[in-house]
Amino acid sequence: MKKQIFFIVKQRAFLSARRVTTKNTPCSLSRSVFRFPLFSTVLLCCVLFFSGCASPMQLLRSWNNDLPPSLAVVYREAQNPLISQRVFSSFAGDIPLQFSTASDKEEELALLEKHAQDALVTALCCQLSRDSDAAAMVEVARNYDQPLIFFGCEPSSAVLDSYDQCWYVGSREREAGELMGQIAVHALDTARFTDVNQNKLIEYVLFTSPQDGSEAALRGEAALSVLENAGYFSALVDTPACAGDALAAYETTLSLLDGGMHTELFLCPNAEEAEGVLRALEERDVLFTVATPSEEQSEEDAAAPVPLLQYGVVCIGKTDAVQSLVSRGALLGYISFDESSAAKTILTLARNASLRTNPSDGLDYILEEHRRVYIPYLTETSNS
Repeated sequence: MKKQIFFIVKQRAFLSARRVTTKNTPCSLSRSVFRFPLFSTVLLCCVLFFSGCASPMQLLRSWNNDLPPSLAVVYREAQNPLISQRVFSSFAGDIPLQFSTASDKEEELALLEKHAQDALVTALCCQLSRDSDAAAMVEVARNYDQPLIFFGCEPSSAVLDSYDQCWYVGSREREAGELMGQIAVHALDTARFTDVNQNKLIEYVLFTSPQDGSEAALRGEAALSVLENAGYFSALVDTPACAGDALAAYETTLSLLDGGMHTELFLCPNAEEAEGVLRALEERDVLFTVATPSEEQSEEDAAAPVPLLQYGVVCIGKTDAVQSLVSRGALLGYISFDESSAAKTILTLARNASLRTNPSDGLDYILEEHRRVYIPYLTETSNS
């Protein structure tokens, strides 16, 4: 704690000197003004430290409430960034940004603490990997009186409620499932892929990723509810555990094909798994089928068979490969996180929290219960 007080005193002296020396004042005035904040900071730090009224960092932040807002963002190395540094930077405006990447939970906490100790950082942000990691991060932010904004995995209400300067920006998992179901229903209604058995029973594969937890089940239930409301009932095809990447999805799909699977629909939690599924289907030459000419078709239409998908694939996430697959008609569609809107929302919350103003000021979306802001998903389909 003594080292922390010394660090804060040194930071306070630097900040005071910087503010004074930027003005055209005589040297004697500069020295006198510099000495007073340093002396008063030492005195107040000692009083509050021994009385237990406030932490030294809380003192520094209240003393320097004229600091401009700034944001430090921490990523986890193994994750694909939901909001890239480029997108954050494009909307930051006059808010300085710092970015860092951790290899594991311990390094993530260490980086958060390092940023929290920086007197020029006024808010923290982290892409959360697992809900179980959130409580320790909140504790770091609280110890240094730093606002904390999560995106990625959604923390529990209990964690968000444990600190009044903590927010979550993300999207609803149930909405993702509903949109996946809507894409599948529209494709079935427009004969983009077929009900193989013509029994209005859609056999589906629900892939999961290691980070999913209960989220995959929530998405699956929502998607199937949409299908059933449209008259398409469903049956889950038993699949082995999947590691959550393209190779694992590819190998799982080959295994299902070789085992004579009967399915029509794949629901994938990320773009990489969708790429793996489609690679396997193309490799086995079962991705596209040819429609049988109907009696109503003209001879000219019958001579040019309509290509159809033998299997429907829908995913969450957008990559260049996925966009190419949609344009080819090989992928029914994808749902993507609106990272631009999310970045703007996080930066607005960071500014408001840093200035201690109303958190809702300037937000384009509703600040909901437990300090959550939900951003609607974007969708793209092969026939949109």
